[in-house]
Amino acid sequence: MRTTKLPHILVVVFSCILNACVTPEMYNGEDPGPDPTPGDNKKGALAVSPDWSNRSMNVPTPSQFIVSLNNNEYKATFGSGQTDFPDSIKVGNYNLQLYNEASQIQVSHSTASVDGVSGGGIYASPGWFFGAYQAIEIKAEEKTQVTPIMRQLVKQLTITINVEDGGMPRILTAAGTLSGVASAVDFSSTPGLLKSPASVSFSFTKNDELNQLIGVVRLMGVIGSEQNLQVNLTLVNGTTWEPFVSDMSSALSNFNNDMITPQELTNTISLGVNPDVSGFIHDWEEAFDNITIKY
Repeated sequence: MRTTKLPHILVVVFSCILNACVTPEMYNGEDPGPDPTPGDNKKGALAVSPDWSNRSMNVPTPSQFIVSLNNNEYKATFGSGQTDFPDSIKVGNYNLQLYNEASQIQVSHSTASVDGVSGGGIYASPGWFFGAYQAIEIKAEEKTQVTPIMRQLVKQLTITINVEDGGMPRILTAAGTLSGVASAVDFSSTPGLLKSPASVSFSFTKNDELNQLIGVVRLMGVIGSEQNLQVNLTLVNGTTWEPFVSDMSSALSNFNNDMITPQELTNTISLGVNPDVSGFIHDWEEAFDNITIKY
């Protein structure tokens, strides 16, 4: 029987075909290993259009805001009118944090903290701060559109003290300290989780025409069961009046429930003959829709 011999090269090729022979691509003489898992390097886009409508009257929309994904894994500062995140983002699930920079407020992850002052306590007038936090998903070769609802996390409190019995001309300066206020808020939860009880000190402005002392502070909220106000007066003759002290806990019990509507509380003091005897002579009152609420 006649035998036909195949050339050696054809035998090798035929054998490789039968055995699905694959020769790995070598890099510097080494096997580069398996190909990356499909989708590992896929990316998508993100567009952010925050809703700033829930804010107090006369509080402006921030001109800039910061978008952070997974605690700064991706981070960018957006200017007015900007919506598109500047970088492509790997496919996956993320926690989106959005907030604005505000004076005397520092942000770490999702917690915003008011700066402290020398001598203890926190700043009385930090900037207006907003925050939002939500879960998002970035899909391959798609633009994810999100419209976070920004929450106002700083609220104004005005304390007005009427001075009776002709005592106003005797007052040179007035200063107040309010205890039981929050110095930080974690805005990853709704409502924000208030942290770190502190006190805040501030100066009263004199309105001689109306015989009033007016103090204004901005707070992230009140925390704990007690909020006490102490008012210290210095008279024009150089003497210091015995401090006026008042429990404001009841009057501030609903402060955290509405962070958009400013709160104003009013009380009255009287300067008698003896500077060692003093006190508030009325309950705290709040005017709301032409109704006076007493605490």
